[in-house]
Amino acid sequence: MVEVYKTDIKDSNQAREVYLQLKIRFPYYEINFDLEDSDRILRVESSVINIEDDVIMDVVQSSGYYIEILSDEPIYTNSKRY
Repeated sequence: MVEVYKTDIKDSNQAREVYLQLKIRFPYYEINFDLEDSDRILRVESSVINIEDDVIMDVVQSSGYYIEILSDEPIYTNSKRY
């Protein structure tokens, strides 16, 4: 299972701080950041158990950062779908 989050984490020091907090709580998750992406992505993967979105969001928010789950639903424009 993979979950992707949008954050406002700006640099590698902030990402490392959050990463360490998350690894303490979830040592079995694969966690990484893509700060080059405009959404400053936090990506969490687990092949063993379900990802605990609410706890992840609490950890990030309690560290003083914004976080939201990115939807994996396609976004449609006014163009026709076939």
